[in-house]
Amino acid sequence: RDIENIYFTLAQDFVYPAPYENIIFLDNHDTDRFYEVVGKDIRKYKIGIALLLTMRGIPQLYYGTEINLYGSRSDGDAFVRKDFPGGWKNDKRNAFTAKGRTEEENEIWDFCSKLLNWRKNNKAIHKGKTMQFAPDNSDPNDADNVYSLFRYDEDKIVGLFINPDNKSIKIETRRFSELTSNTKEYVDVIDGEIKEWGEYFFIEENYFRLIEFEI
Repeated sequence: RDIENIYFTLAQDFVYPAPYENIIFLDNHDTDRFYEVVGKDIRKYKIGIALLLTMRGIPQLYYGTEINLYGSRSDGDAFVRKDFPGGWKNDKRNAFTAKGRTEEENEIWDFCSKLLNWRKNNKAIHKGKTMQFAPDNSDPNDADNVYSLFRYDEDKIVGLFINPDNKSIKIETRRFSELTSNTKEYVDVIDGEIKEWGEYFFIEENYFRLIEFEI
């Protein structure tokens, strides 16, 4: 909901002397766990992680994010500060190993591992500029509630497109021509495939697309 808030938050970066040095986070020990905030919806959870690891600033990951630990402060602080499963010989399971994690925990672990390793040596993410496009709801018959964030430098463009709606959305690429007018193909960061940058592309319901263009 209210995905425009991301746009308007970043639009206020001018109030910070060094916005690229801001610490950014989804949750911490004084908030509800993010997995709890999104209703334990793994697709929305992945959207949040993808945004955190693409946005300008220094991302802070609260322990347990990589296995979707959950908890609400309404149940007491202990529920958002639960022990990570494993590490002690008397623990019933060890989530530091694939065998000790549930299927869903391994899905999130693998997802975080992929994005963190992709981000590690990505100059466009660490030092690149930022350009964003607000959701376009100007046409009531064709509402486009997609938020788009680009990070770019002289060698690469990274695009993150978030669809918060409960329906698949078709995106016309001409809207981003300021950055992508000379591109013909891109790499899908999640599946690793090279794809054509045509007149449009689709984003699944309640999900995102994360792509790269080489300049």
